[in-house]
Amino acid sequence: MNTLYVDDSMLGTGIQQKIIAEMKTEQPPVIIINNWAYNGTEISRFKTWATEVMDYVASEYLLLKRYDTMELYVLRRSLEERAAGL
Repeated sequence: MNTLYVDDSMLGTGIQQKIIAEMKTEQPPVIIINNWAYNGTEISRFKTWATEVMDYVASEYLLLKRYDTMELYVLRRSLEERAAGL
């Protein structure tokens, strides 16, 4: 999982479940989410329409940095392993 682009036009296609399944399999160590309103509407913000994905991200990742509409998340397990010297 190097790059993933999705938007609210994909709602109803099971895209959130597919994203979560791929994230569970690939376990990317870092995720960057751009939460901008790309078409000027609130529904187009990732956090508004991708609530299932955001719930998963919140449970498995730590928000490391926020800049404007961009958010950088780091896999919690990666940080825990690093802290333990693994």
